[in-house]
Amino acid sequence: MASIPIQADGIYRGLEASLYDLFWAHADDDAEVTSATAAFIVDQLGGSDLRVLEAGCGSGRILAQLIDQGVDAIGVDLSEPMVAAARRLVGAERCFARDITDTQFDAASFDAVVAPGFTMMLVSDEVFERFLLEAKRLLKPGGKLIFDWFIPWDEIADVSLTNDEDDWSPWVAAKDITLENGELGAEATGARYEVRTRIDRLRQVVTRNQRFSLMKKKKVVQSEENIQAQRWFLPIELKLRLENAGLKLDRIIGDYEDDPAGDWNTLLTAVVSVK
Repeated sequence: MASIPIQADGIYRGLEASLYDLFWAHADDDAEVTSATAAFIVDQLGGSDLRVLEAGCGSGRILAQLIDQGVDAIGVDLSEPMVAAARRLVGAERCFARDITDTQFDAASFDAVVAPGFTMMLVSDEVFERFLLEAKRLLKPGGKLIFDWFIPWDEIADVSLTNDEDDWSPWVAAKDITLENGELGAEATGARYEVRTRIDRLRQVVTRNQRFSLMKKKKVVQSEENIQAQRWFLPIELKLRLENAGLKLDRIIGDYEDDPAGDWNTLLTAVVSVK
């Protein structure tokens, strides 16, 4: 197990980065989901005539939707392959390979900083705290910080899942797609994403062993694995962390529609302002 690479602070590399957009492109609802996410952000900000930084923009799928909806949006991400993909989508002037804790932008230069998806679940506590301080520095007076995270209720409730290092759940093929000619080189005819899981309920961390494979006529021709840790936090914990950074939790929204969020929402969104 020690030989499997750890995915440090959510930085996508190798096959994971190469296959990311292909898996999403083969999802029937991808365009609808990304458009709805961008529209939700615009609605929470009260309009689109704003300068917005997306922290952890990945391949630029949501960044592109924000731009399409009239937002002056810029993205940063530390994964160079993902930034390269984002630049192909939105242009080099819209996306930069930079640390979300040290974006190199001027202070008070953004109306909002956003991090949709589970970017904030992939970083360490130290990185999260440094990110909060950087977001505070970047925001104009009256600016907002908006970010998502998930509560993994299914995994929490699954009594078969433990935190024993050798006690993973069975492998599950979460995505299995057929590749068209030229989508990822001439050799590959398919791609597969498999995952197995364990959970530390006390530390509030779900650990996933991920395997990404390229297939040729249903035979694996290349495969890479990594370990990804996703941590979650409760609203009271978040409120204290924000207060320590000089930020104020305005509200938490559940599943992009319940305001305020209920006890059992899976997707939570924090809307935050500077104290």
